[in-house]
This record gives sequence, structure tokens and C-alpha cells, in this order.
Amino acid sequence: MGVLGADLWTTTLTQAQVEGRRAVVIPGRAVTTYFHNRPKKIRVRLPDDHIKSWELIWNRRIPTECKIGHGGSEFCTTHGLQKGDHIRFWKLENEAFIRIVRTKSST
Repeated sequence: MGVLGADLWTTTLTQAQVEGRRAVVIPGRAVTTYFHNRPKKIRVRLPDDHIKSWELIWNRRIPTECKIGHGGSEFCTTHGLQKGDHIRFWKLENEAFIRIVRTKSST
């Protein structure tokens, strides 16, 4: 397993994201820094160390607007996440995928 590298972004989940009705949006700064080649998928290492491939949904008109599609929604709905939980995305050193770290909400 790689060590944690760059902290890409943290998302606080909404009720719609927990229910799989709304996608997690990748912040523009992360898109321009790490996803400038506009990949169709990203590889992620989940908290249980499983590796998955998540689809990215790109806005055709706005090049810095991207959402996590299939895979991300499934993760939110099947891992007991709740509104207010935080998901931190890290770029792993020496590995071509992102590590997902979940922090339960304090409420």
C-alpha cells in the first residue's frame, strides 16, 4: 500500500448523496491539478482496501466541472454513510489511484 500523498479534497455528504440521488462534485482546483487529462474513470482504494474503478462525468461546456458517477454513488449507498459524514480524497504516492478516507459526522 502506498503512503498518503497530496490531500486532494474533502466532501461533506448531503442527504441526496447518501441516498445516491446526487453525485459528488470534484472541486475545480482538484480537476485542474490532477484530472487535466479528463480521464473517463479513476481508480480508488476504499477504506476496506478494496480497489474499484469509478466513472467520472464531465461537463462538456465547462472543462473544470466533473462529478463522480457510477462507483461513487454505490459507495455512498452501500457503506452505511450518513448525512454529514466526510470523505477525504488523497492522491497516493507511487500509485495510480486515490485513497478514500471516511470520517463519521460528529452529529
